[in-house]
Amino acid sequence: MTLQQLQYLIAIVESNSINQAAQTLFVSQSSISKAIKQLEEELGFQLMERNYRGVTFTPRGLEFLRDAYVLMEQFDVLKSRYLSNSYDTISFSVSSQHYIFVLEAISRMVNLLDGHSYAVHLRESRTSEIINDVVTRQSKIGFIYYYHLNETFIRKELERYNLEFHPFCEATPHAYLSRFHPLAQEKSLTQAMLEPFPYVCYDQGTDPSNLDEEIFSPNHPNQTIYVTDRCSMFNVILHSNGYSLGSGLLLNDYIQDDILSLPLSSPASGSTMYIGWIKPVGQPLDAESEQFIQFCQEALDHCYTGPRK
Repeated sequence: MTLQQLQYLIAIVESNSINQAAQTLFVSQSSISKAIKQLEEELGFQLMERNYRGVTFTPRGLEFLRDAYVLMEQFDVLKSRYLSNSYDTISFSVSSQHYIFVLEAISRMVNLLDGHSYAVHLRESRTSEIINDVVTRQSKIGFIYYYHLNETFIRKELERYNLEFHPFCEATPHAYLSRFHPLAQEKSLTQAMLEPFPYVCYDQGTDPSNLDEEIFSPNHPNQTIYVTDRCSMFNVILHSNGYSLGSGLLLNDYIQDDILSLPLSSPASGSTMYIGWIKPVGQPLDAESEQFIQFCQEALDHCYTGPRK
């Protein structure tokens, strides 16, 4: 096992492609493929599989990758301390479900780093990809939630990948809809009231329902609209009678004034959302991550739930 093999492996993760990794590292694709094959032979198990979406790591491959990242991080620290000043760029990455307070924290992080050389990444994605990002060290921390129906599943997934969940805040289900919506004048809503209208939700691909970002999944066979980003979701809601469900945690500077957040008056028992951040077990937070979590907490203090006045 060599550092070069580990570097190749991490480059594949970051590009999700052996071909792209080869271009990034200025080596041939065959060199990387050969190095990974030799590493797999030495380890005695398969690290990854190729598919139409790129490469997918096996469970043991992900476990190995987690430890490889720890070793490479230590190696990078060693190089930056003793070899040169070429590692002065501050790097920070976070993966999250679509939470406005995380977006606010990213903005404050960028302002804090003004005048420095930095690379900041915000990956808003599906729950499974958030977990994978933290496992593979593509993100330092990730923000997800659980509630009583999927708590056991989420905790098993985190245990499987040696991750720990830190509770951050609690929220109750809210409906997002346009101020032009027929229900916009209501003080609160029920699922029965929303049933006649199109449901807008984030596309979860082939992920199991226990990883859905929305706490409920109403059954509207011909009235479901799937999107992949927040901008698309709110634009669909704004220009239709569609609605979505979420935490209700909003910030004025990041949401159009015509979008309302109305509480569900009769949510199912145990529907409290426990939002938190995840990281590898035993891995201490660096200064940037601690500062980012503080920014998130301060953003939450300014979040509101309910309709705008």
